[in-house]
Amino acid sequence: MCRDNKTEQEKINQFEDIYTKHDAVQWYTQNSFLFRLTNRAFRSEEIDQIYIFRLFITDLYKQLSSLYSKQEHMHDIKIYRGRKLMREELERLRNNIQHIISINGFLSATSSLDVALCYARAETSREGYESVVFELDIGHNQSKACVDISKYSKFTDEEEILCTIGTIWYIENIDWNNDTATWWVKLKLTNEKAQPSMELVDTLRKQYIDEECTLLNLANVLVAVGKYNQAQNYHKIMYDNLSVTDNQKIQMNNCLGILSYEIGEFDNAIMYFQKAEEIINSKQELFNHCQATICMNKQATYSALNNYTFAQEYFHKLTNIILTGLSANKHLMVKIYNNIGLSYHINNELDEALKNYARALVSDNPHSLDRSAVYNNIAGAHYIKKNYDKAKSYYTRAISIAITFR
Repeated sequence: MCRDNKTEQEKINQFEDIYTKHDAVQWYTQNSFLFRLTNRAFRSEEIDQIYIFRLFITDLYKQLSSLYSKQEHMHDIKIYRGRKLMREELERLRNNIQHIISINGFLSATSSLDVALCYARAETSREGYESVVFELDIGHNQSKACVDISKYSKFTDEEEILCTIGTIWYIENIDWNNDTATWWVKLKLTNEKAQPSMELVDTLRKQYIDEECTLLNLANVLVAVGKYNQAQNYHKIMYDNLSVTDNQKIQMNNCLGILSYEIGEFDNAIMYFQKAEEIINSKQELFNHCQATICMNKQATYSALNNYTFAQEYFHKLTNIILTGLSANKHLMVKIYNNIGLSYHINNELDEALKNYARALVSDNPHSLDRSAVYNNIAGAHYIKKNYDKAKSYYTRAISIAITFR
């Protein structure tokens, strides 16, 4: 992309030679590949694209935090952002007045209205664009999100303010301004969050990220939200890393087994689960938690293959693991009891299935996604038993929980 552009290639070479983490703001404010590609990655909302720029994004975020701690804090001031906006985007904003919007990446603004107007009125040959000025009200006690970088920017005369990743704004009003001949969009910085989305993020963080954000944890989250191809890419990156621990190898093989299961490659799933099990058996200290997870997944896969002999074998292994005192891990216990219930369910032993579903509910958080899955299975069992009122009730409960995580 930049190979045929000598100017951009020179900037890339310069970046490789002299960049340090203390120069992140200056590099970001240059009209160069780094600014464009970083923002393109944020706009794409693709984790693997954002991951490419993770080190630079981290440097920029940390430098903004450092600058904030050193400068005079901004309170109750208005800043501005001018740009050309597609009519469709402007219309979407107008349809969401008195609602909130979240900014995916960093947001560049200015304390100078004149600078914002220059950007808003800039000539463009593209059709279907409107001149727009955003009036951004930082408000009181909200100023930490926005930092004055004018002394550190490549263009000091633009009086630039940079707002950090993920700021959330309330759309107060949108009107045509005759004085400036631009659309005028009033936004107010807010602490409000999109609650269902934040609950989903918190659930994924608790269930799939133990202590730190690693490639492996990221891959686990991608599996949980159905991004199987991206998850496979991260596992390939991990496999190329020679410092992978035995525990991580177990998790990777388990995750690859789940990926294979989800796309219907059951034989491959068994192969990956078997690899994980072999490592576990050689590492006794990892046995209980990991073995339970692998047994649960192998049981589900053998059931999908209609191989009930092996499914029952792993069902009994799961039962023995539970008896050894694994019950402290409530999240895992929910999945185990739910899978045991499904095993009985498939064999049409519905009363035993319902007993295990009930055990899963006792172990679970009242508002988790796993509980929604258990309710769905209970409803299915009651439907087969022709208990239609109960089936309807449990389907309703399953939907009411699941819909909050959309």
